[in-house]
Amino acid sequence: MELIGILLSLSFLVLMSFKRVNIVVGTIVSSFIVIFTNKMDIEIAFFGETNSYIAGIKEFVGNYIILFLLSSILSSYFLGSGASECIAEKIISKIGVKNRFSMLIVLYSISALLTYAGINIFVVFFILIPMSFQLFKKVNIPWEMVTLPIFLGGATFTMTMLPGSPSIQNNIPIKYLGTSVFSAPGIGLISSIVCVLFSIFFMSRELKKQKNNNYVYPKVFEKSNNQLKKISLFASIIPVIILFSTISLFGIFSDVNGVYPAMVLSIIYFMIVHRDMDALNRGVMNAFAPLIYTASSMGFGNVIAESDIFKNFFQLLSNNSNSIVSLNLISIFFGGMTASSSSSIAIIMENFSSYYLDSGIPKEVIHRIGVMSSAVLANMPYCGIISAVFKMSEIDYKRGFRYVFLGFTIAHIFSLIIANILVYFFY
Repeated sequence: MELIGILLSLSFLVLMSFKRVNIVVGTIVSSFIVIFTNKMDIEIAFFGETNSYIAGIKEFVGNYIILFLLSSILSSYFLGSGASECIAEKIISKIGVKNRFSMLIVLYSISALLTYAGINIFVVFFILIPMSFQLFKKVNIPWEMVTLPIFLGGATFTMTMLPGSPSIQNNIPIKYLGTSVFSAPGIGLISSIVCVLFSIFFMSRELKKQKNNNYVYPKVFEKSNNQLKKISLFASIIPVIILFSTISLFGIFSDVNGVYPAMVLSIIYFMIVHRDMDALNRGVMNAFAPLIYTASSMGFGNVIAESDIFKNFFQLLSNNSNSIVSLNLISIFFGGMTASSSSSIAIIMENFSSYYLDSGIPKEVIHRIGVMSSAVLANMPYCGIISAVFKMSEIDYKRGFRYVFLGFTIAHIFSLIIANILVYFFY
């Protein structure tokens, strides 16, 4: 009955996502399905102070509300000031309207560069989505494909594979293993190359399937762009320069995360150059839906993680499989259940890092394989960031989810297979 409850809750949440039911409603109902079928204490599992649905929401909102607010405000200014359109027009003038694949590569490269520079993937989406609107509309690329190059560039190899990545996922194991962000650099670098090659192939393949039809684009960006004020290219890229330079300076001279001051400075610049308080107000209001969507998914993940069937699954794997196989499978499983690679690797490190160290697996391998495998199924339909991005960009699940799921998942699977082969021969 417990397993049936877990599967039923996940199936219900997937169905609700595709039916456009608010993800918050879906996660609450799914959480109660898990609680009742697993005979959990409602007071503890849903309302408890720690490891509950409400605790998950509180923790996520507390940790990320400033990040979402600043990201949304910055995105609003990029759109309202005309900076996003100006940058997009410059890219189009250099590449041309006929070279659609080059547009995807540009977005892919920018996304990878931004995330490897330490900018959170949420921030990257808030910045690139408005700019992408003009690119996709003018070169006639289906809008539902916009998440493909951004996810593949910013949430695959720069998040879990590339040595030195500042991502949350790559930093979590350090506390438990005593490793570094450069753990298993050979595995990480080769896996990254495989991931990049597949991503380029997949984007090319999907784009060739599209016919040059008159696609529909979201009205929210169209309405905003009708009110744009024209600014120069130089004025448009100054906020980007501020972002990179500030983050770099903080990275060199301080242990403080430079993303927050970088965004604050960029927003101040826009407030001086583009004196539009409506852009500020829109940014604040637009931040809360993505924030709560993502937080509700984290809350549901907490309920799943506290169920007995969830805990018993690890015991089953550890008793019936090789340690490295167990590490791969349990990380993939937790990533799929919680729809969060960071939650998955945090659970693994908190509860099972000692077990894997005692089993004889080198700590660098635990770090790299654990981080990579935690992301394989992390982009399930109930994933908070997917819900938030689809809401922000007005993308329908039925049309857009396949690009995210197939590209993201297959890229990680291929890279993980190569990583495990390297572990087998060299560790």
